[in-house]
Amino acid sequence: MAASDPSDDKFNLLKDVYLSVVFLTRLPAPAWPAAAARKLSAGMWAFPVAGVLVATIAGLVYAVCAAIGLPVYISALFAVVALVIASGGLHEDGLSDLADGIWGGADPAKRLEIMSDSRIGAYGAIALIVSVAG
Repeated sequence: MAASDPSDDKFNLLKDVYLSVVFLTRLPAPAWPAAAARKLSAGMWAFPVAGVLVATIAGLVYAVCAAIGLPVYISALFAVVALVIASGGLHEDGLSDLADGIWGGADPAKRLEIMSDSRIGAYGAIALIVSVAG
C-alpha cells in the first residue's frame, strides 16, 4: 500500500472549502471541476468556514457604514442585506418555509406540502419581517 502524499490532504481541504463556499453562498468562484466532483458530505466540515466568510462580509459592511457615520440601525440593516445577498437568502427561505408549514398546516402531511411549495405565505412573510426588523 502506497503512503499518501500529505499535499493531497491539503489539496482536499481546499476542495472542501471551495465546495462549501460554492454550495452555501452566491459568491463568484472560478470553475474547479476536480473540487465540484467531490461529495458534499466530505466537505460539510467546512460549512463554518463559509459562514465565517459571509459573516466577515457583513461585518465589513457594518464597519464601513458605521465609519461614514450612519446610525446603528441603518448600519445593521445594510449588514443584514449583505448577509442575505452573500448567502442567496438560504436561511430566510428556510425560515419562511418553516413558519408557513408550522402555522399553516393542520396535519403533518399538509405541513410538508406547504413547506415544499415555492410560494411564500402570510406566516412566512411575517416571520421574515420580524426576523429582519428584530
